[in-house]
Amino acid sequence: MNLLCFEQINLLKKGSELDYFIPCLALQNLKLTKIMKKFLVATDLSARSDRAVLRALKLAKEYKAHLTILHVVDEDMPRSLLDETKKIAKKEIAECIKGKTKDVDFEVKIISGIPSSHILKATAEEKIDLVILGLHRHTTDHQPMIGRVIERVVKSSMKPVLVVKNRSESKYKNILVGIDFNIHSKKSLKVALDLFADCNFNLVHSYYMPFLGASASLEAQVKANSSKDIDNMIKEAASGKSVKSYKIDKKIIKGDIIAILEDEIVYSKPDMLVLGTHGRSGLSRILSVNVTEHFLVNPASDVLVVS
Repeated sequence: MNLLCFEQINLLKKGSELDYFIPCLALQNLKLTKIMKKFLVATDLSARSDRAVLRALKLAKEYKAHLTILHVVDEDMPRSLLDETKKIAKKEIAECIKGKTKDVDFEVKIISGIPSSHILKATAEEKIDLVILGLHRHTTDHQPMIGRVIERVVKSSMKPVLVVKNRSESKYKNILVGIDFNIHSKKSLKVALDLFADCNFNLVHSYYMPFLGASASLEAQVKANSSKDIDNMIKEAASGKSVKSYKIDKKIIKGDIIAILEDEIVYSKPDMLVLGTHGRSGLSRILSVNVTEHFLVNPASDVLVVS
């Protein structure tokens, strides 16, 4: 059965916010995922955002995708200053991408307004397949960056969002995927396999025993069932391709998913962490902690979030 869901896109008029709900199908049949051909990277012109722009250029070239480079300036400044600011932004973007756009189909857009709103608006209107963001300016522990543009985009976008932390000297090689058994986690694995098929994948699933004092045989059965579910999930996400064509390792570990993923990050040092949002078990079992936000506040690697 197809599940009907709604995509919320926040489009801000000056001084007011409008909520638009666009119906979409969260298809159980993941084979219907289309090839990604339109990428958008948003930059605030900081050095951290430059990393996102350079990664976006490499991905656009690799996948022969059209790339939109978007910068949003403050709309409340005086008109004369606004025009000058746009000119400066255009020059800074040109300097950032100089010598790196060969064989890349791209365009630069500089507009005024509220960044998160225009990122979401452009994603919807231009039918963007992948949104790419940098970590933006440094913030304190009391004001983590997840509370700003990235949080709003991640929470409202129905498209995958890649948050770039590291410099893009080379292609992604090792990817850590937090696994749960819901449509969002399935979709996140599907997107990761589609985009980065040549990478090494480490799939990690956490579990809890339903009650204290459970027998060893019962726990072994829980792990065995989880292993079968992961195998089926991989097969479905592979969309007809041989599972053996991917380099996939899986781990099923009892305990807190945040602690488990943190340990895996320290141990395996992945280039990217992949998370599916809106889960109802595993990744979101601990209600007081949002796993996605936790790993975006101070990420150890690039993070791909798939809704």
